[in-house]
Amino acid sequence: MDETGFYYNQAPRGSLCLNEALAVKPDKSQITLALSKEPRWLKHKPRDVKYKSSNKAWMTTDINQTWLKDLDDTMRTQGRRILLLVDNASSHSDEGVNLTNVRVEKLPPNTTSQLQPLDQDIIYWVKRDVLSRKMDFALELVDDVTRVETGPAEESVCQK
Repeated sequence: MDETGFYYNQAPRGSLCLNEALAVKPDKSQITLALSKEPRWLKHKPRDVKYKSSNKAWMTTDINQTWLKDLDDTMRTQGRRILLLVDNASSHSDEGVNLTNVRVEKLPPNTTSQLQPLDQDIIYWVKRDVLSRKMDFALELVDDVTRVETGPAEESVCQK
C-alpha cells in the first residue's frame, strides 16, 4: 500500500481556448489516496474498509499508530504474525506502540521508487486516469450547454 496526495478540484494546467483567458488560482482541496495491489487470493473476499481523516488530508502519526494497533489486534485474533515494510515517512512511526503480532521495518532512505511498485508510475497513471475521466465529464456538461447556444463550441467555452 502507498498513499499520495490528490488535488481533486484542480483544473488542468493548459487550456483549449484560442483567445487569452484569465488565470485561475489553483484549488488546493486535497484528499489522500491509499493505493494497493490486491493479491489474487483476496479477489472474492469481503472488504472491511476503515476510514480516517486529518485536517490536511495527510497521513499522521496518530492515524498510522491507530491503524497499526487495529492491525495488530486483528493478527493476534487470527493467530498470525506479519512483517510490514514501510517507507521513511515520519508518520510511519511505531514508537510507543506495543505490537505483538506485527513487525514494522522501514525501507532504506531514497529507495522507495526502486522498491515500491506503486511509486514506479502506478500512482501517476491512477491520478492521470481520474483527471482524464473528470475532464471528459466536464466536457460532456459543456457540450450539453453549447448545443442550446448558437455558434462554435470553442467560442461558447472561452467566452463564459
